[in-house]
Amino acid sequence: MKTTSTARRSAARRAATALAAAGAAVALTAGAASASGSFSQFEVLTQNSVNRLVAEFPASQLSTNSFVAPDSSPALADLGGGGVEIAFAASDHTLWRGSPESNAFVAGFEVGRHLTLAPGTSPAVAGDGHGGWKIAIHGSNGDLQTIDSADTIIDTGAAMAPGSSPSVAYLPAAHGYEFTFAGPDNLLWRAFPDTNAFHVSGGLGVQPGTSPAIATDGNAGFKIAFHAQGGDHMWTAASNGVVTDSGTAMSAGSSPALAFLPIAGGYEITFAGSDNLLWRAFPDTNAFHVGAGLGVAPGTSPTIATGGPAAWEIAFHAPGDHLWTADGAGAVVDTQLVLSAGISPSVAARTS
Repeated sequence: MKTTSTARRSAARRAATALAAAGAAVALTAGAASASGSFSQFEVLTQNSVNRLVAEFPASQLSTNSFVAPDSSPALADLGGGGVEIAFAASDHTLWRGSPESNAFVAGFEVGRHLTLAPGTSPAVAGDGHGGWKIAIHGSNGDLQTIDSADTIIDTGAAMAPGSSPSVAYLPAAHGYEFTFAGPDNLLWRAFPDTNAFHVSGGLGVQPGTSPAIATDGNAGFKIAFHAQGGDHMWTAASNGVVTDSGTAMSAGSSPALAFLPIAGGYEITFAGSDNLLWRAFPDTNAFHVGAGLGVAPGTSPTIATGGPAAWEIAFHAPGDHLWTADGAGAVVDTQLVLSAGISPSVAARTS
């Protein structure tokens, strides 16, 4: 592995934070204890311009020896206690996983098996906050497939839309993982447990080539955000059955992301707007630009994570192919990390 000095990036982050503190209102500092520990920092996982797996931290950067398929984005999830689980498609589209970031290997090798992703798709991973995890993929046979921390591999038999990727979140109250994905009918689907798949709210159209995202409230609730057909609006579907058209159009080929913000009792949503600028929404129908107008590279999608009760961070692929971040304190940072074309980053809140 290789650790890169990032003095320039750290200075930029400090300066941006200072400017935010001097200007607009600053969000409360996170750090309160949770079931999995105390929030420590955000981590972004992505691939650089030569397809090497890279982890970006507030004051450092870790370049690993792993290579990622150029048409796939890696994923990570916090495991609690300072650990993370990563998942990515290797150059041959075989699913690899690891913990920590520099210790990656073929997922399922412990039981003499492996999984392969459909080209142009990306894995998703979620942790249970106590060391357990589950990865979901669009398998090479077209089905939703999963593997968990007990090395249980499941082909759910549920077919997925071409070019789409699944999303997964852990529901503590249900002691299980909730999945969402676009089916071959280009409608929104859920699965709980893995092999019990069904339409969401009778049939909600998902724009072809995009993928829905799901987040949990840390108990029994969840919300799905997706790029809808017919108008390209960002829509949401909640666990209480409420379906909402945000009224805000999205960039072609992009997908939204969301995370639960405990202090606000709701979900922060981010997406690339039809103007190819970075947007937030809270609540769902209150959408606005992030910062003074931050560009998102066409065909890529931003991601968001929350830490503690009030902190959040968005990571996105900016025009010019740099990884940028924007957070709840108002800091906007060009990390100077050059990304592979068409790749979207993943972000998670690390807990200690």
